[in-house]
Amino acid sequence: PIAFYGFWPNDLLLKVMITNYVLKVLWEVIATPMTYKVVNFLKRKEHEDFYDRNTNFTPFSIET
Repeated sequence: PIAFYGFWPNDLLLKVMITNYVLKVLWEVIATPMTYKVVNFLKRKEHEDFYDRNTNFTPFSIET
């Protein structure tokens, strides 16, 4: 919506920005449980569930 600044009235820009934000948040609220179900299903079917234990991911380490 920022690309339309100057072309659209400011009140319309604000409405579009708020509407986009609300729709995106609602979609994530709806999609997150479905995503967890799909991921758990795939983990069970593929028997894959990796964890990085005893792994140091710091970028400041000299050791490899």
